[in-house]
Amino acid sequence: MLSVFLALGLWAILSWTGVISANALPGPWPVARTLLKDLGTVDLWSGIWATSWAWAAGLAAALMVAVPLGALIGLSRTTYRVARLTIEFLRTIPIVAALPVLVIVYGVGQQLTILLVALTAVWPLLIQVTYGFRDIDPVIKETAKVYGFSRTRRFFRVLLPVTLPSLATALKLSGLIGLAAAIATSLVVGGPGLGNVIAVASDNDQVASMYAAIVIGGIMGLLVSGGLTIVEHQLLRWHTSHRPVQV
Repeated sequence: MLSVFLALGLWAILSWTGVISANALPGPWPVARTLLKDLGTVDLWSGIWATSWAWAAGLAAALMVAVPLGALIGLSRTTYRVARLTIEFLRTIPIVAALPVLVIVYGVGQQLTILLVALTAVWPLLIQVTYGFRDIDPVIKETAKVYGFSRTRRFFRVLLPVTLPSLATALKLSGLIGLAAAIATSLVVGGPGLGNVIAVASDNDQVASMYAAIVIGGIMGLLVSGGLTIVEHQLLRWHTSHRPVQV
């Protein structure tokens, strides 16, 4: 909380002393008043909903691809050797480099935003899941076999739970990166979303509304981070890192 107050204080000082023109950086109170006013408009809520939906759908798609593919690569030495260089190559390609092609193929809209969120979020998830499965202690695998677990039961009851800490860490990172991608897509190429709200306000010289929408984006980031932290805690209640410390 202290860092928030310090940031607000610095913002107010920069604006009120004229170090940065009030036309370029309105003070916190003008932005707060505009934010309260804009919260009563349909456009802002439509942008928030469009970004939230694209983020959720894109992250879900990334999970559905990364978890089974990461398990396949991580559990097979042969598959890992074949796929490792391909994954390392593809993950280094900036998504913005493919943006013109994707706009031509998918057009401007929610489908494009969802795809970009998925493409951005999938790599941290895939890499963490892959290494999570590769790092499983062989003793754990052999013990499950000794107890007569079928392959399906071994995967869901033993192997997957062991990789959950890696998956939870990647999920938080991918969630925040995916949200940034959702906002940036509508900001750069247009289409429904909070980024488009920011762009329209900037084009119309509504600077306070622009900053108000940026603040909303920051609040959404905090909600995503907090929400995924709760999900992590629920998934890993059994893990030693999430158990109450016994004194």
